[in-house]
Amino acid sequence: MTSAPASAAPPWWLRLVRPRTGRELVLLATRFPVGLTWFIILTVGFSLGAGLAIVIIGFAILAALAMAIRLGASIERSLIGFVDDRRIETPYRSAGTGALGALKTWITDPATYRDTLYLLLQFPLGIVSLVVLVIGVLVPVSFILSPLVYRFVDGGIPVVETDGGGIWIDTWWEAAIASAVGIGLLLVSAFVISAMATIHLWVGRGLLGPTASTRLATADQQRQQGVSASLSERRRIERDLHDGAQQQLVSVAMNLGRAQSKFDDDPEKARELLDAAQRQTKEAIAELRNLARGILPSVLTDRGLDPALSALALQSPFPVQVTTDVERRLPESVESTAYFVVAEALTNAAKHAGASDIRVNVRDAGEVLHVEVADNGRGGADPAGRGLRGLADRVASVGGRLSVTDGVQGGTVVRAELPCGS
Repeated sequence: MTSAPASAAPPWWLRLVRPRTGRELVLLATRFPVGLTWFIILTVGFSLGAGLAIVIIGFAILAALAMAIRLGASIERSLIGFVDDRRIETPYRSAGTGALGALKTWITDPATYRDTLYLLLQFPLGIVSLVVLVIGVLVPVSFILSPLVYRFVDGGIPVVETDGGGIWIDTWWEAAIASAVGIGLLLVSAFVISAMATIHLWVGRGLLGPTASTRLATADQQRQQGVSASLSERRRIERDLHDGAQQQLVSVAMNLGRAQSKFDDDPEKARELLDAAQRQTKEAIAELRNLARGILPSVLTDRGLDPALSALALQSPFPVQVTTDVERRLPESVESTAYFVVAEALTNAAKHAGASDIRVNVRDAGEVLHVEVADNGRGGADPAGRGLRGLADRVASVGGRLSVTDGVQGGTVVRAELPCGS
């Protein structure tokens, strides 16, 4: 298979109108107010928290500051991902249990201090960004507008004014030249702005993203979660076999044995036992079919995620609307995980949420597969419950993230982000 040719790079003069340039302007324009705000918050917060550390209010201030730092860093990660279309992975350690455990994790996690350093750096970087924007945008624009200004200003336009006269634009052709120079300066400014934005992105990804040791710890945690999910799945299969199909087959064997002993003496009773054995055999087959469906459906391996989810929706006792935007076969681990996310959410909605309608939305975003299942049930799902906890372990085993929240208009929303490669 030959790879598709790479798309040609756009002409350099289109840098002014490319979408990323606009996003870079947004990034640089927000740096000074964001940096000034965080400089005030951090200096005041640390001063008050450290000064009042001998009483409980000091610890409360430091805890609130740690929460604010994490929130601000999360916003900055989203902004950086918006600028260059590449999501920054969350670098934090798993939070401890309870409020004190979470606070201890925040304080001891090196990522918290990298977040703090990044937010502090936004103030000096914001000053430089502001200067770059003012000079790089206002000066070229003023040159470009020279013909328009010259039209309404008598006596010419001063460019450099000195005691001896300086440089003035006092003819139409000089105004036209100035406008052309302004366009050239604006193109140069686009490169300078892009370079400044690149510095911000580099600093952000270096401080807000995971380090090599964090990636190793995360990978080890994901492996452990994968092993835990596999063990839980094996125990579930063993339990279902023992409580379901195995008991059915034992009853079939017993009824067949009793029917055989009564075949000559009591044919009518033997016929009843054979009928019961046949019924139990059908129930055992159905039980095994449902169990096999819980392991991995053949339609998923043969035809892909879209047909498998459609088949899963048809088995639901309530209406399910499935929307998929997946035009390729994904890795088997990703497809099976997405399938089980939807299957578990449908099961929970039917058993616990009292839902009567559910919407499934699966979208392939290139590097990440987004899975969302929303129902109109009573809400209040417990993410720490056995089913959802096992599902979170399964999602984490492939490097993904699972969230369970209440919907804006009620019900429950289950979201999963599964890395799948571009």
